[in-house]
Amino acid sequence: MEKLTVNKIAEVSVVFWVLKILATTLGETTGDMLAHTLNLGYAVGLIVTGVILVGL
Repeated sequence: MEKLTVNKIAEVSVVFWVLKILATTLGETTGDMLAHTLNLGYAVGLIVTGVILVGL
């Protein structure tokens, strides 16, 4: 009797990698803008980012 196995991990495709790169780039850019360009520091940048994420 054959044993049926189910893969619980989604297939990693080109779309996954494109979205991963875009999300990472956007996150790094936003973090640098808040912390360095606007001189808010890491703590305030973290709070601002958290408030934005909770608001979504």
